[in-house]
Amino acid sequence: MSSADVSIKLTHSRDEDGEYGAFENVDVDILLEGIKIGSIAATLVNRQRIPDRYFMSAMDGHSSDLQWIGITLFEPRYGRTKLQSLVAYDDPEFLFMYIRSFHVDAEYRSAGSSDVGATALRQLLHHPYIKGNYEVSGAWKVSSAIYVLDSLEAMTLEEETCFKNYQEGIQQFVEPTPAKKQEETDWGERLDTIARVDANQFLRNGFFQDPAIARHGGSDARILVASYANWEQPLQSHAQVAGIDFCVPPTMSADPTGKDAELLKLVKSVATRSSYETVSSQEWDTHRSDARLLHAAGASVLRSHALHAACALNAFEAVEFLLQMEPTAVNAIDQLNFTPLMCAALSAAGRSTKNGIQDVRVIDRLLACEARKDIQDPNGMTAYGLFKKKMADHDIMMRSIMGQATRSEPPCPTTQALERKLMPPGGPTSADLSGGEGANAGFADYSQEDGEFESDDDSRDY
Repeated sequence: MSSADVSIKLTHSRDEDGEYGAFENVDVDILLEGIKIGSIAATLVNRQRIPDRYFMSAMDGHSSDLQWIGITLFEPRYGRTKLQSLVAYDDPEFLFMYIRSFHVDAEYRSAGSSDVGATALRQLLHHPYIKGNYEVSGAWKVSSAIYVLDSLEAMTLEEETCFKNYQEGIQQFVEPTPAKKQEETDWGERLDTIARVDANQFLRNGFFQDPAIARHGGSDARILVASYANWEQPLQSHAQVAGIDFCVPPTMSADPTGKDAELLKLVKSVATRSSYETVSSQEWDTHRSDARLLHAAGASVLRSHALHAACALNAFEAVEFLLQMEPTAVNAIDQLNFTPLMCAALSAAGRSTKNGIQDVRVIDRLLACEARKDIQDPNGMTAYGLFKKKMADHDIMMRSIMGQATRSEPPCPTTQALERKLMPPGGPTSADLSGGEGANAGFADYSQEDGEFESDDDSRDY
């Protein structure tokens, strides 16, 4: 078999699930010597047809997949790319293509070969319907493409059977045993390895994993993107793509078990209650006693992430007795790679009112126990940056509700005072300053171009 034996047959039709006539289905048969041995399904999105500021609602109205892709990869006004790596080529005047599925029959997609898939994908990307009148206009009809790695697609029949058996087994266990948790970890590693087989045919065509998105972890780490500038380049060899390393997001710590889980449950319960009703001093004494008994029995404040929960719920009394039991937990990292101070800062921003943030006792207590202000989350943001970003997000929410920019008035003195308390010793990081966005974080910044606040009605689509 040679690449000359591979061809594709493309058909397209209007997607009735989408609004504004902006969505189109593309279906491709992959042929080997004229016989179908695979298929590709894609959605083309014409951003020009979607009204200003209605991009996200159009994505949401189409499907959950496009809603996720829209929020993750594009800004809401015109559907411009968020990724700095694509901004020079992905133009909202042109279409983007979301490749929903990519299938090649098992005998033609062995671990050592991506020739059929890579060749078929290249033919799709260079097809006249995708390329448009490039020779005349100098720009492709489709300026970018997105694909989400699919481990199931690259599995052998034996692997697929084993995986289905594993999934059926999970459903039978309400409380996972240590053995089941280990099996889950093992399958996670196997799925990543299998997905690499699926990735190679895309990597050879210039697709890549953008670290700015991948570091979020989860399904975001499986997104591959490319612009026409990438797939215009010659098809890469097997050896070239074998040397490409994927960004691996930080591993989330395991959920607490045993006495640690009991301590977390206790703290969450009383902290949640204290957020909407008064808990008497006698009840707090009882909970302190229960927490000490669990601690004496082996529960760890650090391992349980109970301090994070208390900070997130602004439960000062719980924070107080947890720090007394285990002061070294003050800078512990939880499953999201947050510190207690980060949780408290986000909680404080969520309690913002017209008169500012009045209750900062939890933050003051953490700082008194030498909580570090310079620790960064996976995006490079400190507690200060997370607080500023959530306050900005709150402003956007209020603007969408009220149709105006609430930040037209100067910040409240109490809010400014809290910002000074949270300021890292060396000053804010670049991610703090950009709100996790901007070129330094790998994202395009459109705020100066659009104007931070606009006088027209911005409430239509957030």
